[in-house]
Amino acid sequence: MRATLYHTWPYLLSGLTFLGIYLGGIFNAIGIGVIFIVHPLLDHVLTKIIGDEKKAIEHASNFSLYLWPIYQTIMLLYCASILSNEENLLHFTLGTISVGIITGGFGITIAHELVHRTTKWQRGLGVWVLALVNYAVFRIEHVHGHHRNVATPEDPASAQRGENIYAFIPKAMLGVFIGAKKIEDNRIARLNTHWAVKVFHHRFYQYIFYSVSLCSLFYALFNVQGLIFFLIQSFVGVSLLEMVDFIEHYGLQRKKLENGKYAPVGPEHSWDTNFFMTNTSLYNLGKHAHHHQVASMSFQHLTNTPGAHNYPFGYSVAVLLALVPPLWRKVVDPLIDQ
Repeated sequence: MRATLYHTWPYLLSGLTFLGIYLGGIFNAIGIGVIFIVHPLLDHVLTKIIGDEKKAIEHASNFSLYLWPIYQTIMLLYCASILSNEENLLHFTLGTISVGIITGGFGITIAHELVHRTTKWQRGLGVWVLALVNYAVFRIEHVHGHHRNVATPEDPASAQRGENIYAFIPKAMLGVFIGAKKIEDNRIARLNTHWAVKVFHHRFYQYIFYSVSLCSLFYALFNVQGLIFFLIQSFVGVSLLEMVDFIEHYGLQRKKLENGKYAPVGPEHSWDTNFFMTNTSLYNLGKHAHHHQVASMSFQHLTNTPGAHNYPFGYSVAVLLALVPPLWRKVVDPLIDQ
């Protein structure tokens, strides 16, 4: 049963959102309700009834991962075709935010799993999903930057204790672009070839080209309002990703050694959560410490790690708390001290 849920939840919850877009009007807000009401309630109730989710789930296949890029592409085009003709500003805004919550909450989570895979075509699928939210450069900085610098001031995706999430999100976004550009510049500089070839193989520029092309496509197909839809849903999706980055390493720091380097990454530098919905709907994202120990390990094999910090709630509740900084600090800061 649990293995089946890894395929079911993302499509079921996103399906409710897209149904709301089809129905129109106030139903455009269903996606917002999914992340802020349905998901946290199910996370709490199902964890109480079924139990937590600490162990590996070896029998879950990769089918839903491979299907998602096609599914998200079709749904984005479908929603753009509807919302680009929506004359009510409130309904357009609610629908666009709802779509961004799905592309960020489920889409980027699936992309994150894929870009860590060792097979090239699987990484390509992950890059495509990231391009659908104008954030393909995340693949470069996350894999080659974040995993090296996690829990240090050098990592834009690691939140310091006391940091405000509203300041953290733009800092993290900017840091991803700057870090990705620097990483690719260093990689390309080592190539012994003509400068034009270097530019062609520069992944940062490739990914920017993907974004420009997709923006042009949405403008050509759905005019200015379709382009605005595409840009806003991208911003919402990426913001949700950075909210998750915020909670995954908040307040946890690696010690700087006498030689100027940082101590090795350990389980104590990540926050885990064993809540049922968080892991069965987000491909074991809550088992984050294990992911940082073996980044290429697929979600099926991730387990809760002894020594990791553990939230007494799931990720969707953590996001809600983080949106109220004084409440977040009141709840989470004492957990760091423990």
